Amino acid sequence: MSLSAITPKHLLVPVDYSSAARSGFDYAEAFRQYFPAQLTALFVQDPGDAKHPLEEEQRQLQRFVRHYPEKEAENYGYEVVRTAVQKGPVIPAILQYLESTPADLLILGMRSKHEWWEYLLGSTSSHLLHRAPIPVLLVPEGTTFQPLRKLVLLSDLDMEDEPAIAQLLALGAVFDAQVEQLFINPLPSDFNREQEIVYSTDWTGNALENCTKVTMVRNRSIQKGVDYFIEQHQPQLLAVRQPAAQRWIGFQQRLRHLAYSISIPLLILR
Repeated sequence: MSLSAITPKHLLVPVDYSSAARSGFDYAEAFRQYFPAQLTALFVQDPGDAKHPLEEEQRQLQRFVRHYPEKEAENYGYEVVRTAVQKGPVIPAILQYLESTPADLLILGMRSKHEWWEYLLGSTSSHLLHRAPIPVLLVPEGTTFQPLRKLVLLSDLDMEDEPAIAQLLALGAVFDAQVEQLFINPLPSDFNREQEIVYSTDWTGNALENCTKVTMVRNRSIQKGVDYFIEQHQPQLLAVRQPAAQRWIGFQQRLRHLAYSISIPLLILR
């Protein structure tokens, strides 16, 4: 599944009342002010950590989202926030909810600090990055929404990028945003040359006409190359495309490390 050719119609935000979850939810609420999308806040009660009856969890979740009054939502032309409570192991419960209640975009708040074992085994958010059947937008803890003016696709020369660019262009059209590509070149033989080179694209056809350039950054580390690009060019969102199954293992580890360190929202396209 991919982002709608027009705009997302249903955003799902799992919450656990943490600071990271608040960042993800606040970002989603501001994000949907640009188009009429339903927003659902989902809380999952793990049976091994249940502190309250499900009815009390539902009331607590409603208090969590009540920061946004109904009148304000009506002024923007969309419905008030829906709430849902599920019981079960967190990741399977979220995936099961997506099966029964389809959404276009899963928005996750990501903690700013992680334990050492999460870099090896992954956190709840990082597992959902890989297993969710829909695009995932990862929002770093403490991030406040900024109107999207520059969207950047982290490209791999071995992958077909046109479908991902088309999805970004559809999203960028909502915000009147520029869409660009970024390629990190880790080849040591090139490190004595310029750190950054910009190429003009030669896309043909209306679908890609707003994607104007590709920036190549030379760095031994993809993560450090991305950090350099963000500091120099100030994009509001970085996107990556999930690869085919045969290239999944290496990508999974790189994506996890990128997700744990990135300073701007990260969009994983399907």
